[in-house]
Amino acid sequence: MQPELGLQSMQLVLPWPDHIPCSALRGWIRQQLARHGEPLRWSITAVESVDQTRQLRLEAVVLQ
Repeated sequence: MQPELGLQSMQLVLPWPDHIPCSALRGWIRQQLARHGEPLRWSITAVESVDQTRQLRLEAVVLQ
């Protein structure tokens, strides 16, 4: 019997490293989300600067 898969909705705040350019952001975000499951849908809801550190606010749905 296989374990049942489920969907999880989440909100994350990720620090955006200086060495990641905008052109590589999609792949980097997918790698970060893969830690929580298989990303099905995600969106960046805000880009913020906190104490001179860039942060991304994300909403995502992952399959676990």
